[in-house]
Amino acid sequence: MNAYRKKSIPPPHDVSETQAFERVLVMEGGQLIEDGSPATLAQQQDSRYRAMLETEAQVQAELWGSRTWRKLWMEKGRLSENPRPEQEACVQR
Repeated sequence: MNAYRKKSIPPPHDVSETQAFERVLVMEGGQLIEDGSPATLAQQQDSRYRAMLETEAQVQAELWGSRTWRKLWMEKGRLSENPRPEQEACVQR
C-alpha cells in the first residue's frame, strides 16, 4: 500500500457554491492565503474569499440583468423564445 495519500481538489465553477462547504482553501500564486469556514472568511473585510464572492455577485447581476440576453424555454423537445405566462413567472423567481 502506498504510504502517501493523494487528494484531488477540483475548483467549483461558481465561488458561491463553496458557501455550503465546511472548509475553504484560497490559493494565490501557488500559495495558501486563506483557510477557514466560508461564513468566517466571508465576514472578514480584507478576505480574498469575500472579495471573490462580491465580485461574482456583481458580475452575475450585470450579466443576467442585461436585456441583451434572450430567455428560451424548452418544453416537450421544442425550444421557444416566449414561454407561457405561468412559465415566465417560474423563470423569474
